[in-house]
Amino acid sequence: MIYIKYLKDIIIFFALIISLFSIRLQQTELKKMKIELENTKNNLFQTNEIVGMMQNKIDNNNYK
Repeated sequence: MIYIKYLKDIIIFFALIISLFSIRLQQTELKKMKIELENTKNNLFQTNEIVGMMQNKIDNNNYK
């Protein structure tokens, strides 16, 4: 009976260790995704600025 208790404790211990590694991996993945999201926001902002400049240029050419 004592061996079953120890075996259960060992299994729970290894399950916790595996869970901790999994959580750490997910945190790292979330940090990467946040960085990619910020880069995407910056790219979208730059694209909107360029589109605005092109629209102004087209409007100025149409009025001439």
